[in-house]
Amino acid sequence: MTFEVFARKYLVDNGLRPDEADAVIVAAKANDDLRRANFRWSDPAEEVPALRAVFTLTLNDIATEWIDANKPLHWARPMFATNCEHGSDGAKGKAPVALVQGQLLHLLDMGVGDVNSVDMRLAQDECTRLVGEVKS
Repeated sequence: MTFEVFARKYLVDNGLRPDEADAVIVAAKANDDLRRANFRWSDPAEEVPALRAVFTLTLNDIATEWIDANKPLHWARPMFATNCEHGSDGAKGKAPVALVQGQLLHLLDMGVGDVNSVDMRLAQDECTRLVGEVKS
């Protein structure tokens, strides 16, 4: 399953209609961070589960932004919420998951998206560690 097929399935499984999921994927393909990282949508998503986990966090934010802009009362919005609604001072703020998302470019630069890369295992371990820190 490619990252594009994975993304569509993930979005639909979490409450978006297929046409809405397609619109979110269009927005994700235009995402500056993913484009700068030369993210390859046709790569197999199963090859590096940790990269898929970090990609999902980024996809969640893109889906939330799309929902807010196009269907702000969509019932599925909480399914994609990875940001804190309010920080300790009452202002909107990013959850620690945003720190993991910031590592996406770094991991792709290390070659985690390239199944032939010598650094793939190191990058996968690092990504797994970062995702584990966010969950705890």
